[in-house]
Amino acid sequence: MRSLLPSRSSSISPLTDRFSSLNLGNVLTLKLCGLIAEHQAEILDVEEGLLRLKVGYTRLQRWVYQHAKRLPMELRLEFREQDNADDESDAVSRSRNRYTLVDVALIPLGNDWTPERFQQESRRLLWNLRANLIAS
Repeated sequence: MRSLLPSRSSSISPLTDRFSSLNLGNVLTLKLCGLIAEHQAEILDVEEGLLRLKVGYTRLQRWVYQHAKRLPMELRLEFREQDNADDESDAVSRSRNRYTLVDVALIPLGNDWTPERFQQESRRLLWNLRANLIAS
């Protein structure tokens, strides 16, 4: 079986974003579990502060599962505690809450992507991710 490699097309670059998410208890973990289930994502790697997922389907999977139309992309999430000490005015309002800074990279996998389709699909997934993680 062919391994999934980042797209070889030089015209398609990864989509990146950064946002803050409120992290009360294990809410962020539960939200990520829901996101994985909703998108039927495959977990590629889990490390301290890093989660890599594959969202979408390879050409073979799309052929086997005729209903599966989404092309594969890697969703890379890096987490770190947000330091609010630099922002005195905002530190008071956030002092009782823990915020996590989330760095996101969406990377096209395989060679079936067009730049327009990748932009459309990755922006849709990013919007869904921000909504799920209650991003600010």
